[in-house]
Amino acid sequence: MQPTIGRVVHYNPHPTQARNAGLPPQLLGDPHAALITYVHDEKDDPAEKDWVELVVFPPRGMQYTVSAIEGTAAGDWSWPPKA
Repeated sequence: MQPTIGRVVHYNPHPTQARNAGLPPQLLGDPHAALITYVHDEKDDPAEKDWVELVVFPPRGMQYTVSAIEGTAAGDWSWPPKA
């Protein structure tokens, strides 16, 4: 699947970003809903071609924006599992 603007994805919060957004530590292990707002490609910068910009919506605290790459580590985004 290709990331496109407006798609909903999961964001695996990085502890520092989540703490700055006011998220309680006990909610760090779960993915947060996020919306893709921009998709980088090779025309922007070849080094950023797999990166996207996200608005992250934690279950509590303030929404925040991040640049992220697809993956499963803290600070990465992933597709939600099929229902």
